[in-house]
Amino acid sequence: MPTTCCDQEKIIFKLQLSLYINYGRILMINQQDISGTIGFFFTRNIIPHLLV
Repeated sequence: MPTTCCDQEKIIFKLQLSLYINYGRILMINQQDISGTIGFFFTRNIIPHLLV
């Protein structure tokens, strides 16, 4: 079955989501500073709301 436009958008969104989460974790591990805190806050608080 060919993937529809909608399916492709969902796949791309999931890839971007995993990148954001991994990037946030890297920030938290590598540098305990403002950008790391923002990355952690973004992955923990904002992204879950997008998934609802």
